[in-house]
Amino acid sequence: MRFIADEPISNSSEDLFQFSQFVDLIESAVRATEAPFVYGVLGDWGTGKTSVLRLLEARFRDERGAIRRFPDGKEIFVPIWFDAWKYENEAHIVYPLLYAIKQQYERDVPRDRKDAIKAAFQTVVATSLLAVGQVGLRALLKSLTGGAVNPRLLEESLKQVREAQESTLNEVDAVLSGWTDSVSNFASAFSELLSTYATELVGRADAHRVRFLILVDDLDRCLPETTIGILESIKHHLSVPNCIFVLAINGRVIY
Repeated sequence: MRFIADEPISNSSEDLFQFSQFVDLIESAVRATEAPFVYGVLGDWGTGKTSVLRLLEARFRDERGAIRRFPDGKEIFVPIWFDAWKYENEAHIVYPLLYAIKQQYERDVPRDRKDAIKAAFQTVVATSLLAVGQVGLRALLKSLTGGAVNPRLLEESLKQVREAQESTLNEVDAVLSGWTDSVSNFASAFSELLSTYATELVGRADAHRVRFLILVDDLDRCLPETTIGILESIKHHLSVPNCIFVLAINGRVIY
C-alpha cells in the first residue's frame, strides 16, 4: 500500500482530477470581469480549492514566475498569493496582506525601480492606522515601509497624509471627522499603491491595462474574528477599481 501526501498541485501536468476544466471557467470569468469584484471558490476541506487557485495563478504566470504578457490592448493580470491562515494570530489581517503585495512587487519589478513604491507604502500604512485603528506590529510596518518605524515616524506620516489632502481647514476637519472618511482615505491610498505597482511594472502608458488578482487561500481555517476581519477589510478598504479577489472558502464554515 502506498500513501500519497495531501498536497495541492501547481501545474496542469499534475492535474489528475481535471480541475483545469473548472479553472477555465474561472479564468474566462476573471478576464471578462469589470473590477472591483470578489469571487468565491467554494468546497469542503480537502476537495482541491488550493489546487484550483494555484492552477489559476499559473494561467497568469510562467514557469519562472514571471507575469504572462498578452498582445497589446489586452489586460495584464498580476496574481498575488495570500495565505490567510498563516497570519491567524496577527492583530489585523490587513497588514500581512499589504506585506504579501510588497513581497510580490519585489519579485515582479526590476531592482532599479523598487524605491519608487516606498512612498506609496508609507501612505497606505499611515491611512490604514486611522481606518483600522492599529498602531502595533512595528516589525511588519518596518518591512512594509522599508525603514525603521517608530511612533514619531508614524505621526509624521499621518501629518504628511493630512497635509497632502489639505487645502482648507474644513478639509482637515473632514479627514479627522470620523471613520467613514478614514476608510475612504485608506481605499484611495490602497488604489494609489496598486497604481504605482502597475506603473513600475509596465510603464505609465500601459498601467491602465493592469489588473491585480489577489488569491486568498485557507480563509475558512481562520478563527471567526480573523475571517470576518478580512471580509470586512475587502468590503470597506480594499474594493478598488483595478483589483479582483478570489477567495477559496468552505461555504458552510464561513456561514
